Amino acid sequence: SRLFLHHEAIPEFRSGGEVVGMDSMTMGFAVATSVPTDGLAVGDKVEFEWVLGPDDPAGSIVRIERLDPETELDFGDGATSDPPDGGGAHDGHAP
Repeated sequence: SRLFLHHEAIPEFRSGGEVVGMDSMTMGFAVATSVPTDGLAVGDKVEFEWVLGPDDPAGSIVRIERLDPETELDFGDGATSDPPDGGGAHDGHAP
């Protein structure tokens, strides 16, 4: 399956072994078949782990959990409100 999420900036994002960072944006993510997405709804705030690898260069979400609705997220430019599309957000880049 695939989820579209508006995520926070990922300053430590690496490409080709170099830290290049990634701005906050809305992206489509593949979801590993082992990850349950039942019960997630548009507007839920989530934390997820996105793993990229040689066999999966686009990456897949390997863990996702819903956050408290009162969790404050930072989408840059001082904005800490919900994303305009109502999607969830990346709350920490684990990969």
